[in-house]
Amino acid sequence: MQTTKSFAKISQLHLLAMLAAMVVAHPINTSAIVTCTEAPASIIGWWPGDGNAIDIQGPHSGTLINGIAFAPGMVDYAFGFNGSNSYVDIGDVDVPSAFTIDAWINPTSLSNSPIVLSKDDLNTQRSYCLRVDSTGSLTLLVRNNGGNVTRYTTGASVVTAGTWQHVAATYDGAAGPGAKMLFYVNGVAQPASVANGLDSGGAPENNSLSAKIGINGDGIGNPFNGLIDEVQVFASALSPSTVQAIFNAGASGNCKRMFRIFQLTPNNISAIDATNGTNFVDDKGGIAVSPSKAFLTGDGDTGGWDRGDLGHPGNVGAVRDGLVCNIRTDTVYALADALGNLIASPGGTVAKLVQLDPDTGAPTLNSVALSQPISVTATDTQAGVFSGYDRIVLVDGVSTARTAYNIDLPSGNVTTLGSVTAPEFASRPLAETWATWGVAEFFAGAVNLAYIADTNRILRTNVTTNSSSVIADFSPFNLSDAHEFAFVPSLHRWYFHYEGGDANSVAGVRSETLAFADAGYVVSTSRIPTLTNVPAGIVAEATGPAGATANFSPAATDQNGNSLTVTCVPASGSTFPLGVTTVTCTATDVDGNTSSASFNVTVRDTTAPSLVVPPDISVKGSKQRGGKIVTFSVTATDLVDGAITPIVTPPSGTFFKYGKTTVKITAVDAHRNRTDSSFTVTVTKH
Repeated sequence: MQTTKSFAKISQLHLLAMLAAMVVAHPINTSAIVTCTEAPASIIGWWPGDGNAIDIQGPHSGTLINGIAFAPGMVDYAFGFNGSNSYVDIGDVDVPSAFTIDAWINPTSLSNSPIVLSKDDLNTQRSYCLRVDSTGSLTLLVRNNGGNVTRYTTGASVVTAGTWQHVAATYDGAAGPGAKMLFYVNGVAQPASVANGLDSGGAPENNSLSAKIGINGDGIGNPFNGLIDEVQVFASALSPSTVQAIFNAGASGNCKRMFRIFQLTPNNISAIDATNGTNFVDDKGGIAVSPSKAFLTGDGDTGGWDRGDLGHPGNVGAVRDGLVCNIRTDTVYALADALGNLIASPGGTVAKLVQLDPDTGAPTLNSVALSQPISVTATDTQAGVFSGYDRIVLVDGVSTARTAYNIDLPSGNVTTLGSVTAPEFASRPLAETWATWGVAEFFAGAVNLAYIADTNRILRTNVTTNSSSVIADFSPFNLSDAHEFAFVPSLHRWYFHYEGGDANSVAGVRSETLAFADAGYVVSTSRIPTLTNVPAGIVAEATGPAGATANFSPAATDQNGNSLTVTCVPASGSTFPLGVTTVTCTATDVDGNTSSASFNVTVRDTTAPSLVVPPDISVKGSKQRGGKIVTFSVTATDLVDGAITPIVTPPSGTFFKYGKTTVKITAVDAHRNRTDSSFTVTVTKH
């Protein structure tokens, strides 16, 4: 029986009120993925140029040399080169005997035969080089391990200056004479010929020279002047149709499978007892969500519930110890050996991912073969099973090194990520599970593992740096003994399980709690945030010696429409001194991409001083003297300068003769604001 928002030992209203006070409810906003094309599986390096030199596909994140700028590109942003000495050093990127280089380019000039990508110093280290000749032709050069060169060139004017065009060059070192290199511009194959009889073929030279975008391999010759975007290297000679598809994607580009959890909240919790209506019995570990069911593994069986409301409990009919999921497609798999036998606790050698039926949880005939087997066995250390966005990450748990392996989906290609040494990952006892189930994120060029670290917190650990940060902290509430959670982007939810609990457990107390709550995420292409409502400038009137208060409220959103915090220095509401002060406002998204905007606050003093003058004065004069000495008080004050001395003509204490005399008063402040006034002094005869 389903129980929604049911809590034991503490009133529902009281707990919800405390949770609401603890968590600021953000609008849950998922990204709208544009119509991109899937990147070919053989991609080994990808430098989008979206505000950084990160390789979002492989380990070759680059270094910006000599003032690389970024400008709007064909896809998001692009590298901007000065045509003199700027370039991107991407390290030692070697290619196999068949490869492809492609990029979007917008050259300002072709006069110096600019380089697109080069690992060739024109001296002792020569591997490959793609350039645009001054005639507008494309040239690809490869030197093989034996020191022999292959070089092909297209006809003239296939590339022009001042416009975006997609260029690609493929190499197949085993192809026949005159067929080893192919060129494409805007998806269309371009006729090419062997240059100077150089057609040796073979595998490119594997040297230690760093490859460079926008300049020759020596870091000096043929600098690019203009923009280069979406540089990609593939470990295969792409087919004409594949190159055409990349070009056709245009501004959408290849799909960037970057994924990051934006928030995990206790908002809108729905929870059940997993033992009701199933043979679940006790938790064992393993959670995954298909398009129709939420699966959770117990000692007696793997249970299945409607994922929308956790209703209609049922049994899979077997214990599925190795549940995992591609959270982009909600495809659920079970870890299996080379023969397709499903892995049982406490793990084993994983060679396949066997796809499970989304409704029944039964194995299907579909599977993903891994490019290499992975031993995932929990001994006295922590193993991990992490579902990701077109990826799965397994942490072996067979030693204190805890090696992490990335599995690309749907290809099954396995990459060793390195050791997970962050102390937070293994600090929590496993209780009754044999592994930790969590989510694999990918952003800023690195895989991050998101997991329940203790009774209160969910952390992420960067596998490259082993640094950890907090995704969610539910203190003073807790997640009891939870060791598994799943994420469903399409529903903006996270699903989790724990046993027992107490009055402070986020979903209440049950024998075995299965629950879901609201979550948010970002699928990112690292686009720079958008700042809005930035004033062109503010002019304020001084209200005192310190100046004036100025208020402003810039806003910012990331590429998915999520609101970002804008920090302005000086802040809105500050008191600005007289004169001009520059305000700089900055917004940073979850991937570290930053946008800034500046404006001036001008505080001026145009307010004239205030005068206090007496009313007209009438007095009796002295008959003997023919008038009288008259005294009076005149004061002047200014908002900025305070008390100032007015000019009074004639001044107080002057001898006024019989008749009417006009006294003129002028007050001028430090900023030449002037106030004039007057009154009369009338002296009459006795």
